[in-house]
Amino acid sequence: ACHEGVVAKRSVTSDWAYCQILDSSSYDEEAMVYYVHATGDHNDARPMEKGLTCGWCSWYHYYSDIDHDSLSKNAHVLEKSKSSIGFNLCLIDDGYMTAWGDWTSLKPGKFVKDGGMRVLADVIRSKGMTPGVWLAPFACDKSSKLAKDHPDWIIRNDFGRYANSANCGKF
Repeated sequence: ACHEGVVAKRSVTSDWAYCQILDSSSYDEEAMVYYVHATGDHNDARPMEKGLTCGWCSWYHYYSDIDHDSLSKNAHVLEKSKSSIGFNLCLIDDGYMTAWGDWTSLKPGKFVKDGGMRVLADVIRSKGMTPGVWLAPFACDKSSKLAKDHPDWIIRNDFGRYANSANCGKF
């Protein structure tokens, strides 16, 4: 509290905030653009040199049921859509490996034996996209080769039981 003749010598600070006031009679379809530019300026962000990343992820169509042929066909369809959508990334999600934790393995019969993932990555690159692969490096299945070969790598709780390493009950 301030008393007569006493000046407070205290300041208050908070996180950075942005406020945009628009005329109620106007409709601005690009309102977020102002926010993005203001945030970039505030954080001294460097301009993007290669444009935005716009990608497709196999999970949202196939979940873990993927193989070389279906992903190659999708890369071809994505290439045809590049002019209207602008895909430049094709992400191969969960389902390529034999088990969580065995990230360098491939499900037998699902991918090309000679060359494996490199062959699929080359197909994606030939369509003008960057190939990507999903993994969860801190999670593994109980049945994985990793868990069998390195049980000491698996985190345990205070009671000595394996700690759950993922949101889907891997341990």
